[in-house]
Amino acid sequence: MTPDTLVEIAATACGLAYIVFIIRENIICWPFGIVGSLLSVYLMLENRLYSEAILYVFYVLMGVWGWVHWARREAQADNPVQRYAARYHLVLVLGCSLATLALGGLFSTYTDAARPYIDAATTVFSFAATWLEIKKVLETWVYWIVLNAASVWLYADRSLDIYAGLIWVYTILSVWGLVQWTLSYRARALPGDS
Repeated sequence: MTPDTLVEIAATACGLAYIVFIIRENIICWPFGIVGSLLSVYLMLENRLYSEAILYVFYVLMGVWGWVHWARREAQADNPVQRYAARYHLVLVLGCSLATLALGGLFSTYTDAARPYIDAATTVFSFAATWLEIKKVLETWVYWIVLNAASVWLYADRSLDIYAGLIWVYTILSVWGLVQWTLSYRARALPGDS
């Protein structure tokens, strides 16, 4: 077993803890996410997935912000799951698509990146999904279901088999997250049900 494999296993364990706790809307998710993301930065650089490395740096920063944001909202007893209008998501998808083309083109032209466009797409859309996750927007899980499914192929293509397995589990857990957050949203929307 190589040191990289041990790092991948540790990052995977942290990632699983993160997603289970965020689905349960438990603030402890953020420290697990931060540690798992720090370990992942190293692995992505080692495997020339530069957009993914940028993404994991972003996850570290957003993990800190998410932790602070949720702590403040929980202190005010006001951290509910919410929904954003379809037009918000349309603008977000269009913007992310343009950013994907730009980032993919940049890495395709100026680096030795492996799979620059799919790498860019999963990275850019993950930025958006993470933002929605921190804000506890229900639709974040739809983004994650699609992103995770695409990422399974990307990681398997780079022989990151443990990560590919992890992301496959994330895909399934994202469906669970969508169900759980939908129930949470509906319970808050219908005061008699809470």
